[in-house]
Parts: sequence; structure tokens; C-alpha cells
Amino acid sequence: MLSLKASFFSPHHFPLALFKKGVSQADADNAVEVVFKDNDCAEEQNSVIGLSKQSIDHLYAQATKQWFRGQNVPKETRKARIVRWLQYRGFDWNVTSFILKKLERQEHEHEHEHDHVPP
Repeated sequence: MLSLKASFFSPHHFPLALFKKGVSQADADNAVEVVFKDNDCAEEQNSVIGLSKQSIDHLYAQATKQWFRGQNVPKETRKARIVRWLQYRGFDWNVTSFILKKLERQEHEHEHEHDHVPP
């Protein structure tokens, strides 16, 4: 399996990265179809984000690691870091805001798990 750096895992960098790795145009087109246009993703989400469910899940896993590295800094600083991290990698605001909201929702749910201590 071809491995690519996270910085190339965006709709803008992906085809060029594949070409630099020696992948044929036909194979690159197929890979772009799978990564960015896979129908596993809900239709509404896919039209807004432009990534397959597998791609979103992969990106979310990477972003989660970044998010939890900064637990000792204020939340606004963490949010700014994630925005910069995603935008540096070529993701547009739709993807960035989707991932950010998902991270905040996960953190909120995690905080409330600790609030409900059984008697």
C-alpha cells in the first residue's frame, strides 16, 4: 500500500503526491475517486466536505492526536492550532470547521462522562 504524509492528504495535494511517487494517471484518478468521492459517506456530508467517510475518519484520527497534545493550553489556542494544522495541509474551511466541531463535541461528551458518577 502506498503511504503518503499527512500534508499530502488533501484534495489539492493528493494527485500531485501520487504523480511524484510514480503512480500512473489512471491509478491516480481511481485513488482520487476512492478517497474524495466514495459513496460510503452520507450524501449531504459528502457534498459539503468532499471527502469519503474513510478519508474523513482518517483525518479525524490525525486531528484528534493534535487536539489532545494541547490539553494544557486554553481551548481557543487549541482550536487555533487545529485550524492552522488543517489549513496548512490544504483543507478548506468546510472540512476544517467539520473536524473542529466534531473534536469539540467529542471533548464535551468526554467531560460529561466524568460528571455522571454513579451513586
